[in-house]
Amino acid sequence: MKIEELIISELVYSLQKRLTKNTIEDLQKQNVKVFSDKKNECIDNFWEELCISVQDKTVDKHKKEKIKSFLFENLEKTFESLLLYEKIAFWLKSENGTLWLYENKDKSFTLEFIPYSFEECKDILFNIVINEANSFVNDNIYEYINLFSNTFEEEIDEDDKLIVYE
Repeated sequence: MKIEELIISELVYSLQKRLTKNTIEDLQKQNVKVFSDKKNECIDNFWEELCISVQDKTVDKHKKEKIKSFLFENLEKTFESLLLYEKIAFWLKSENGTLWLYENKDKSFTLEFIPYSFEECKDILFNIVINEANSFVNDNIYEYINLFSNTFEEEIDEDDKLIVYE
């Protein structure tokens, strides 16, 4: 691996970590809720709702699509906050960015003429955030999935909802 490729890889890895952290923090500050039923009372923010939509297989497709759309808006906002060279580095690790770099390896460009695109980076970012959401658990998510899931709701009596976490 050439030194330029190594530097880009390390930079992008660092950017992915930072963008994921920033996105999650932003989502935790947002009180947007797609679920509009009594179950959502235990959900404090959009991040928890995203985690539930990923982890709970009973969430319907329409709700998941609304959540995905809202997440893409947030990812784009986070991506746009990057410096130009960071956006380009991130894009260069996408399929089209890598192809463009290979085709233009012997040419000279200024940063302003490199055709980066959020559209080509969003799936990478989306998958990273979804992987984090799939493994994130707190009391609210646990309560929603285990106590309010459609498959268990009828079987739990009110006394059973008091659970002590260790």
